[in-house]
Amino acid sequence: MRKSKTTDTNPFLVCGLGNLGQYCVSVLKEFGVVVNAIDDRLVVLATIEGLQRIEKGIITPREWIVQLDKVIREEGFIRGALIVFRVCGVSMQVAEKLMHQLPDALPCLFYKHQAQRLINELSEVHVLAHVEKRTVNY
Repeated sequence: MRKSKTTDTNPFLVCGLGNLGQYCVSVLKEFGVVVNAIDDRLVVLATIEGLQRIEKGIITPREWIVQLDKVIREEGFIRGALIVFRVCGVSMQVAEKLMHQLPDALPCLFYKHQAQRLINELSEVHVLAHVEKRTVNY
């Protein structure tokens, strides 16, 4: 019987980017492993006016900030950091540092519905957060 040999050029495939999938991806990346991830979720939220703006090429700016208030349970630090890592595209080290320096705002802007959904997701992992509209100071 012949053994198959795994090389560094063969990527791992993670199917599903729920909490466990996100954790697996982050751990594998910490070990320098090439990872391909697949998620099967597609959400389209649109109004007629919104679709017409897209057709005309009019893009509204993202103007909502998610403010992280506090972590209720110890497990919320790592699970919240994984969400920040996935949503904002920052490194895992930056995400973990942010989670330990609360209260603080996420380093990216959102549309209102995205921010509200993110707050719901964070509350499921025991992280309290709220949405604020960005104010522009001139």
